[in-house]
This record gives sequence, C-alpha cells and structure tokens, in this order.
Amino acid sequence: MITQQADPVLLFYPLTKQENGDLKPGIPVPLYLSEEATGLCVESETDSLNISTDFIPVLNEQGTEAGTVKVQQRGETQNVSITLIGNKNSIGLNIILPMLKSIFSKVFAGLDYKIAYFHQNVLIFNARLASYQMTPGSNDTKVSLTLNLEIVPENSDKKEPQSVVGKSWDEVLKEAA
Repeated sequence: MITQQADPVLLFYPLTKQENGDLKPGIPVPLYLSEEATGLCVESETDSLNISTDFIPVLNEQGTEAGTVKVQQRGETQNVSITLIGNKNSIGLNIILPMLKSIFSKVFAGLDYKIAYFHQNVLIFNARLASYQMTPGSNDTKVSLTLNLEIVPENSDKKEPQSVVGKSWDEVLKEAA
C-alpha cells in the first residue's frame, strides 16, 4: 500500500511565437505546493467539466423529420479551483504572487502563456488563469489564495462535433423527463 503522496505542482510556462507563427512552450517554472518546501498547502480543490449537448432532428429527402435525432456533444470548458493557505512571509507566496502579476501583464501585452496543475485526481494542462483572489486571514500572518484555472477549446465554434449518436424523438423525450 502506498502511504506517501506526491506534492501538488503548479507549472507556469510562457509560449513564444516562432517565425512560422506557431507557438512553442518556453521554459516551465514549477512551484511545488508543499508546506515544508514553500510554506503553501492546498486547502481545497475542485475540478469541473462543462459539456454542451445539441439535439438535431434528422430530415428525410422530403425535408420532414425522419423520427430520429442526432445528439452532438462538445466539450466547452474545464475549470479547476485551488485554494491555498500559507503564511504571508512564506517563500511560496512570495513566488506565486509575482508570477500571477506577470500573467496579468502578459495578457495586456498580447503574449501567451499556459498553466498546468496536477495533484492526485485533479489534473489540468494548457490552462489559463481565469481569476485569483488573495484574502488575508483574521490574524496578520495567514493568507488564503484562490486560483481559478480554465481551459476553453480554441476555435471550438469551427470544429465539427466529435460524437454523433442517432436516437428517436421518443428516446430523447424519455431521457429529458
């Protein structure tokens, strides 16, 4: 039985534009979220996926409904929320806050970046920072930092649906009830 757990890792990496216009990952900057190493620990984390579903009636040659429907699903977003706690003087907090501020300046400059986070069952790669919030605790030393990361598929409106399953209207209505 495995008793030792790996520490959570937050990985920041800039993307650089090549001469042909492609983006290439830059040098990653890992931040290990262990209380012993950085003074930060994960208090809570959530991971959610948003999928949209469209029901499209199938038409026959006469242009009337054929009695079946195509079900198309698309992955819309993946969202991960991480709440960290630590001492305001911790090395981890003094590293992560300037990194978050540098992301803000990258966005204004039109530069690209990616973030990855992995800890046990919560995994997200190629994410962007959706928001963060820092909240000082009631005493003057404890700080809570909440990061919201998300993946929005690029050009999702231009891609064809990945999965199509034919169902009758009766089956769709039964499932919706």
